[in-house]
Amino acid sequence: MGGSFEIFCWITNNGELRVDDADDTMDIGRQENTTRIRVAGSGCQWTISAGNMRFGAANTGFFSSGENKFNVGGGTLLFSSYGSFVSTMAALNVAGGVFDVDANALFVAMDFSGGTIKVASEKTLQCE
Repeated sequence: MGGSFEIFCWITNNGELRVDDADDTMDIGRQENTTRIRVAGSGCQWTISAGNMRFGAANTGFFSSGENKFNVGGGTLLFSSYGSFVSTMAALNVAGGVFDVDANALFVAMDFSGGTIKVASEKTLQCE
């Protein structure tokens, strides 16, 4: 499969993209290394309550121009390639499930109240 894969979120108030079926996986980055997610709105919620959301290709990017939130209450949110996450306006809330990062990840706010966080030692997880 060729080409790029993009998801655009232009919603400015409480927009949501959910992965909540235990049998479903949203794979980002399986086609080519040009895959990216661009979020150009503000206030978008990315909620993983079950299943998996994976960013898995080199240069897969999440580029945010608004204040977005990743909520992991169950399931897995995985960033698995170096450079696969770029954002300066994102908040991460892990209350359950697994946040697995083997990539560079930058957040403005992080809240770990439960669940599991895995960080590869040679990579970075930063909070501005």
